[in-house]
Amino acid sequence: MDLATPPFTIWYRPRKKRKNITKYLCDDSEDDDCFDDTNDRKDDDVDDDDGDPDIAIYTLSLFDFPRLLGEILSGDKSQGFARCSKYIGTALHWVKSVDALMLLLKSDVELNARSRTGDTALHIMIKRQRMDCCLQLLIAGADADICDNEGNSPLHTAAMLNNVDMVRALIAFNADVNGFYAPAIKQTIEQLLAIWEENHRNRGKKIPVKRDRLLCLDGGGSRGYTMDECRRIFFRFTQDLFKGTKPYSGQKLEKFAKELFGETKLVETEKPKILIASCLSNRTPPALHFFRSYTPPPTSSSRIECYSGEYEKPPRPANADTKWRALRSSTAAPTFFPPEDLFMDGGLIANNPTCDAMTEISEYYLHQRMKGEVPNKLGLVVSLGTGNGPVDGVNDISVYVPNGVTDIYKAAQTMKAAANLGTIFVNLITDGRFRPTDRVRAWCDDIGAAFFRLSPTLGEAGALDDTDPARIIKMMWETQVYIHDNMETIEKIGELINKL
Repeated sequence: MDLATPPFTIWYRPRKKRKNITKYLCDDSEDDDCFDDTNDRKDDDVDDDDGDPDIAIYTLSLFDFPRLLGEILSGDKSQGFARCSKYIGTALHWVKSVDALMLLLKSDVELNARSRTGDTALHIMIKRQRMDCCLQLLIAGADADICDNEGNSPLHTAAMLNNVDMVRALIAFNADVNGFYAPAIKQTIEQLLAIWEENHRNRGKKIPVKRDRLLCLDGGGSRGYTMDECRRIFFRFTQDLFKGTKPYSGQKLEKFAKELFGETKLVETEKPKILIASCLSNRTPPALHFFRSYTPPPTSSSRIECYSGEYEKPPRPANADTKWRALRSSTAAPTFFPPEDLFMDGGLIANNPTCDAMTEISEYYLHQRMKGEVPNKLGLVVSLGTGNGPVDGVNDISVYVPNGVTDIYKAAQTMKAAANLGTIFVNLITDGRFRPTDRVRAWCDDIGAAFFRLSPTLGEAGALDDTDPARIIKMMWETQVYIHDNMETIEKIGELINKL
């Protein structure tokens, strides 16, 4: 049966107790038994209209036949807009599985379409307790604040069902909570991510010289995407790339980076100046390499270190680097993704890049002074962390060399101690809090620049390749709690941004 070529019709004969036999018939087929299925489920209702021309799309969604659904959508993507005549719902309202939902989301659908009762697909997924479908709708950009005909938003619906996980997920995706979360917070954070466009207030006094602003992100970042877009990109990243066993596919990561940035070069971004840290691994000790949107001055110590000495292959000049290559190179975490050419994850050498970025700025100012120019001053530094996990205790770090087969206890103790030492070394490399933050704070105090470090407290440290929606939603929830608890600091940053 070819469902990819419309027109097609579908109808079903109701039985007692809502047991329905559904028949799928092609208009150009003489076979009355193309497809038969009996639905015995009672938790979903089926429209009893005979001969509804748009019934195929949502009935396939209801009975959960992703393959047939895909065939229909491949022939006519506009079927995603079809509505049933009884409930005025779309296929999104009827869908039961993530597979079918993803097919619909890839076609033309009205994401926030309302049924006769005012319910959106998000309302229905929450009522049916379909957490995976709910999450995918939120990732796709479903509006979490639309109310049904009774005035209930998806958040109200989840709360009435006492579904804590869904409540957390909705709040994590910016659902409006009176008295807890206001749109102003989102606007403030977006202003924070665009800090280079704003100005700095220095204790209420007019500053006679222009001040520069520095925004540093521990996990890497790219200006130009809204918070909602970044969230969708992140979930797509985890779903598409973290499949199979480590190391994950470098080709998929490269394809993902190219889809985001194309062949745009870093130097095409005139403002703000961008620094992306990576680790140049064709030497030991490895060197810090910055992918830059500008040509580094001769006084740049990282430039001198990377381009000095004789090596098989020096890094490409700044004007040759594309954005996708910078992303690919700076995310090549060891054991997770293969290296990109000479480069590995910048977190190995600058997981909190604030101090290194301030060094580059200081050397840039030095070059301006050497040319007889008057440099700006650094007025505001904002450092965004990826979250602080708990500090765990370590009991044993003593490593022994067993003298013989009788030293079994020492051997076991040594293995445990070696594992503890390995954990310590990894944390020393990757942790961006404590001393790295203290050094930057002291430096900023010395030069008269305001410094803020924002990093949420997490109940548990998340793995880099964690794809469990429940754990990710929990971290997003803890971030919202952190924002609420630190509103005074965020408001102070907002004041500094808007004053000069």
